[in-house]
Amino acid sequence: MKNIKVNLKEELEGFKEQIVELIHETFDNDGEVKPTMFALIIHNDKLHIALLAGLAELFVSEKGKDIAADVIKDFTKDIKPMAIAFVSEGWMVESEININASESTARKEIIMINFETYDKESSVFLEILRDKTQASLKLIHDLDWRKKEKNSSRFSNLLEENYSELAQWVSKQLESKHNWN
Repeated sequence: MKNIKVNLKEELEGFKEQIVELIHETFDNDGEVKPTMFALIIHNDKLHIALLAGLAELFVSEKGKDIAADVIKDFTKDIKPMAIAFVSEGWMVESEININASESTARKEIIMINFETYDKESSVFLEILRDKTQASLKLIHDLDWRKKEKNSSRFSNLLEENYSELAQWVSKQLESKHNWN
């Protein structure tokens, strides 16, 4: 019999696989991927994937990106997901020194997929390879789930609460015990 930890790990891996596959399909169809947040939620005792799209219009400025991060955090508080995935295109430079990737001539165009639970994180980076007639994706990083690190990036630590059913049940039990006084 599987325990809760094993089941959760399998569900998180399945979520990650589904999102990466969906991003490949989206890119193949559209030639781009717009900033999007996916959430693994439980509804009517079944797992579902919720979607928060329409964020691209906010990515035209730094203030807009800050607003997008706040919208995602508010959305997670409303739908209470077990895990989320934030997807966006960007630039990456592999370098020993800290340089601005968008200004480097050695930059790579990538799709970043950052996964989070309340205490774990994972990520997948796909390089966008373009020529005159087509574009394709190449996996360059697939980082396993690990303990979440506090990070100052605006699109990290978007999910800070444990919204698993068990955690919510324990929280309610503790609240009701405190209300007895």
